[in-house]
Formats: sequence, structure tokens, C-alpha cells
Amino acid sequence: MPWYRAKWHLVHNLYQIEYNAEQVREMFGLIDGMMHLRVDLEKRFEQELDDLEESLQMPCPIQNRSM
Repeated sequence: MPWYRAKWHLVHNLYQIEYNAEQVREMFGLIDGMMHLRVDLEKRFEQELDDLEESLQMPCPIQNRSM
């Protein structure tokens, strides 16, 4: 679970420092490429990311974009 928490904190912090959607997608591509999660954790991560983006009203969910 340490990888999950680390990946979540990195991506969540991008939103907190107010990166725009394009910047978040670029950084997410790098983070996602370096921090692979088990399938169950990846699904959980994607759901939590969907929830975060919805709460922030992000125009372009990053997991639905090709990097």
C-alpha cells in the first residue's frame, strides 16, 4: 500500500498547487509510468481520482486521456 499512498499524494498535490488540466495530464503520465499498482489498487485509485476531479469540476479527467 505504500506505493498507492505515494502515488495518490503526488497526484493530489498537483491539484492542490493548482496545476491546470494539461499540466496535470503531463505529470500524471510520468507518475503513472513510474508507479505501477496492482489491478485492484489501480481501480481504487481511478475511482478516487474520478471523485476528486468531479469535486474540483475538472474539465478533462486524466485517466480518460491518452498520454
